[in-house]
Amino acid sequence: MHMMIVVMDANEATIGKTNGERIEIIWSEQSMVPRKHNKGGQSKNRFQRGRQEALKGWIKMVTEKIICIHDMENLIIGGPGMTKDILIKRMPP
Repeated sequence: MHMMIVVMDANEATIGKTNGERIEIIWSEQSMVPRKHNKGGQSKNRFQRGRQEALKGWIKMVTEKIICIHDMENLIIGGPGMTKDILIKRMPP
């Protein structure tokens, strides 16, 4: 049985397929989402909004790539909680 594996976070994503013995990487890319900003000041909120918009665009691109490559059966998605959870919510039923 073939399965697709998606591992992603805010900085990169990799899509592969496996038959249970080996994983073949189909697509891998790094995002342009800026890192989190811990410094205060007047621009902190503006920076966070820009980061959130970039993250939404990144997740949308990865979702579209998954849909183009896979038929949505036997799909495993992994990664940090927030990013993975948003990706799962965007997947079609």
